[in-house]
Amino acid sequence: MEARVFNPDDWLSDYELELEVTFWLREDDPAFKEEVDNILATLHESLKRLRHPEDHWGLDDGVNYNIAHAIDGHPMQDELHCWLYHYLYDHTPLTPEGLLRIGHIWVNLSVIYQHTAVVVG
Repeated sequence: MEARVFNPDDWLSDYELELEVTFWLREDDPAFKEEVDNILATLHESLKRLRHPEDHWGLDDGVNYNIAHAIDGHPMQDELHCWLYHYLYDHTPLTPEGLLRIGHIWVNLSVIYQHTAVVVG
């Protein structure tokens, strides 16, 4: 996408990449109800920042987001946590037990093509 934006022969002026990850309740969970969405948590991220990999910010950046890494004796101290796992346990109301209730993950990636034109006259 970036190459297209900087190609003077391409009509593309800019773009957006939007990620939505939805975590759904397992169907065998006692709280599961057929007639409702059963969504436990939803993550929304802009992926456009991926064009600047030096700006470590989340998805696939290799950074350990484990909030317990410096707590001696913590059961998670030696674990490597990606941004998505960190998001689930630190930025949603899901408890560790709640994480075990996830039965389905839905990923929706939207690409928004943008074009601007100069009006003369």
